[in-house]
Amino acid sequence: MRAMLKYLFLAVAVLLFGWAFIQWTEWLPRITPAQQSALALMRAPPERAMGAHNAWELFWLLPFEVPEQDVRAVLDEDIRALDALADGPFKGEFSSVAEDRYPRRFPRPGGPHRICAGDAPCLTGVREDPAAAEAEWTASTSLLAAARQLGNYDHYRTPHRPSLQAPFPNLTQAQPVMLLDVALQFSRGDTQAALARHCADTLAWRQLKGHTDSLLFESVTAAHLRRATSLYADMRGELPAGVALPADCRAAFGLPRAEERQSCDVYRAEYRMLDAAMQPQMLAQGPGEPAGLDGMRRWFADIAINQKAMSARSAERFAALCAVLDTPSKQIRQAIRAGVHACGVAEKLFDPVGCILSDIASPAYTDYWKRDRDWEGSVRLVVLADALGQAADPSAAFAAAQSLRSGFEQEVRFADGRLGMRPLLVRSEPEGWWSIPLPGSAVDAEAATAVE
Repeated sequence: MRAMLKYLFLAVAVLLFGWAFIQWTEWLPRITPAQQSALALMRAPPERAMGAHNAWELFWLLPFEVPEQDVRAVLDEDIRALDALADGPFKGEFSSVAEDRYPRRFPRPGGPHRICAGDAPCLTGVREDPAAAEAEWTASTSLLAAARQLGNYDHYRTPHRPSLQAPFPNLTQAQPVMLLDVALQFSRGDTQAALARHCADTLAWRQLKGHTDSLLFESVTAAHLRRATSLYADMRGELPAGVALPADCRAAFGLPRAEERQSCDVYRAEYRMLDAAMQPQMLAQGPGEPAGLDGMRRWFADIAINQKAMSARSAERFAALCAVLDTPSKQIRQAIRAGVHACGVAEKLFDPVGCILSDIASPAYTDYWKRDRDWEGSVRLVVLADALGQAADPSAAFAAAQSLRSGFEQEVRFADGRLGMRPLLVRSEPEGWWSIPLPGSAVDAEAATAVE
């Protein structure tokens, strides 16, 4: 019995040693040709997140009033510090060097109350409390002036090395004050100037849509453009249907273009960030921990994590996301699953962490593409509303507008004089519908009331 236990113990020891050796050498599992192709795709340079002027710089320094002659030096210093975050564990909260050198445009961590920040109708908020709207606008003049420079930029690209520790620029403070400015101008009666400004602002945002390597920036941009579309529809509803529109409005609220859909660049950036997070140096000694834990964690990482296999499997998953960018929304989930093979025996044995991260704990990206397609749907809804607004019988025109309705991935309807769309991404709209008025509908309603 003792001899049997001895041989059993020896066999287990040999198996464990063999497993540890294979893990350390990363000999198994073998990288498949599909994974090699995925790695090449994920490590390729950006396709569309490039150009002459990077909007990341505008948003990064948006909270601060940095003189123009100092901007480049501040950006360079911050980028060097952000690069350093990729070389080790979390080092505490990161702040721009501008924090202690220049005045702030809005308080930290957030700005003042934003009347036009949520999904509630912007015009309604301005009219319900005009004094608060004016006060908010007055306090945001510096921020508004900076945000209006957006039209000078042609892409948004993260300039520093990928790291989960790096903070994002402030992406949510510019949009509310831009919408507020337009809504105030419209409510004062300067309707043509408000439309011209709103269409120019929206065109600047659309110029960046699809030309970024940041999934967060894509999401924020899509959300803002949908709010901008809602404000535009509300303003058009209060003007005669045949009113002349500023030149920019046709492009600002025209049908979505192929190059505005999120590109593979955003998934390349996501892959590189997650891949960098699993490198050995990211498991180094943390703040306040004994120095000995550094070596222990590195040793555990070398044994437990097959970085080569995990990186290849992660690349395969992100490549599958790139492959479905133009797939109809109803087919995306199935297409993604088909693009990534399940973990086999060798992978479960010699890349267990990679299997867990890719199959169980990996980020979910469904909300991002739903938000992207919902913005496309909102623009299509405005185009359809313009067509119905010119018809003598909007209900009959809606039933006959097959060509305009065929482009939607969402369910659309015309009811109670409003055009509605059921978003793919569930929100707080009544009964799950987002609706807009037809152009001139408020004017027609006032005329009907006067006749009665």
